[in-house]
Amino acid sequence: MRVNPEQVINSHYAMNPQLTSQQVGYQHLDALYCAARARSVHDPVIVDANQLVLAPQNVIADFCRKVGIEQKTESLQWEPGHRRVWERTRHWHEDAAQSTSIRPVSKHYAVRVDNDPRLKSFYDDNLVVYKKFLSYL
Repeated sequence: MRVNPEQVINSHYAMNPQLTSQQVGYQHLDALYCAARARSVHDPVIVDANQLVLAPQNVIADFCRKVGIEQKTESLQWEPGHRRVWERTRHWHEDAAQSTSIRPVSKHYAVRVDNDPRLKSFYDDNLVVYKKFLSYL
């Protein structure tokens, strides 16, 4: 999944003010991608999260085609509610629990990459990997 680190950092910081650059997770995603790529005859499939929220049916159809599974259009809708696997981090999943489909969510945060030097440094650290993922698309 690929999404701009600015969105990730702003959202993550709002939930966890002790956020570190490493916790943003792009370096970890890159390590996972490289490990999967090294052990597979096929490159891992990257999904652009920005495109996913704008055109979920198209992105999911493309993903299913690439990985060779049947697309089930009914999977693009669900009943709202918390999932048991979210219990440990329930507060992180409030929006997801209230959702019924994939759609854009607009959030406004007081502390952001564009107004906080520490978050800006996290952005700069993770932007390198984000740009690398852009090249995989």
